Amino acid sequence: MGASYLTELSLRAGLQCFPKLSTFKTDTQSSKGTGLGMRAGFPIAVGLVSVHNTSSVAGMVCFRKQADVRQLEAALKALPEFKGFAVRRTIKVQNNQVVFSWPYTLKKPSSESVIALLDGVIGVVKQFVPAHDGKCDDCQSATVSNVTLVNNIPGFHCTGCQARLSEAKEREAAEYASRAAQFPQGILFGMAAAAAFAVAWALLLGWIELGSNTWYPKLHLAASVLASMFVAWAFFKGAGKVNRTGQLLAIVLSVLGKFAGDAFFYSRILANQWHLPLSSHVVAFAITHFWALKLTFYGGWSIVLLLSDLGFAATIPWMPWGKIPKFQPTFVAVYGDKLVPIELGTMKAASAAGLS
Repeated sequence: MGASYLTELSLRAGLQCFPKLSTFKTDTQSSKGTGLGMRAGFPIAVGLVSVHNTSSVAGMVCFRKQADVRQLEAALKALPEFKGFAVRRTIKVQNNQVVFSWPYTLKKPSSESVIALLDGVIGVVKQFVPAHDGKCDDCQSATVSNVTLVNNIPGFHCTGCQARLSEAKEREAAEYASRAAQFPQGILFGMAAAAAFAVAWALLLGWIELGSNTWYPKLHLAASVLASMFVAWAFFKGAGKVNRTGQLLAIVLSVLGKFAGDAFFYSRILANQWHLPLSSHVVAFAITHFWALKLTFYGGWSIVLLLSDLGFAATIPWMPWGKIPKFQPTFVAVYGDKLVPIELGTMKAASAAGLS
């Protein structure tokens, strides 16, 4: 369904559809399939994206890097299509591209309406930014006629500028690799975040569930996610670098933070059941009997919750701030319905269906 829609949209917009190209994919959104081409002198991309439970049609207009895009941004956001409290469409302006998103629920917007919006955006862009003039977007001197994808983003880049960008990224990668991770500081930050989460989680859970006969499984699952995200973010903020050792430490700290919050909550439950004030003795009992409480407190759900604690912590290496950064850019030349990866000055033909 999505592939046929994107094929039709690309055809009507005069673009070539590449079903496995992920131009709009980021750390926070998924995307599969891209329509690429030129429209009114600008490299254009359209695609379908998904963020959590929200699906959208996305469009991108690329141009030569600009020093100041504030006026362009103000003009685009003043368009009726993006203005108003009830309008769900969004637009983001960067110094070399404009990306808009049109969310939908059950029915996708018609191809005609998306193209009309795309042309409206292009109409504003060309008031502030010149269309492609046959020159490289980077050096603005070498002649370039074919679109090249840099990390899947369309533009015009000569071979010399591609080589310079690769060399700059190699130096950046070498500098990052030589940088020492500040694990003591990362552990300190992570422990502080874990402790803060543990206290907040125990207090929230006690306020909602303590003294009642109900509990909320989704709340516990959400806590597993939040603990992993918060502790990992704090750890890597302190460490200043992401590597395999840091990822393992972040996983351990996030699990400990969640377990500490559970132990504090068990302490409050026990104190309430025993009609005792919360004390170090009650806390010590909850800690020494932690696994018995953890594995039986919520009946059959206890194992599910334990697995969610461990499972979500294990996803830290795939979180935006937990990923080991990749520096080397990819270059792909666009020739009609072919995407040709450029490697070390040579071209290796590949069909559109073979590139993801």
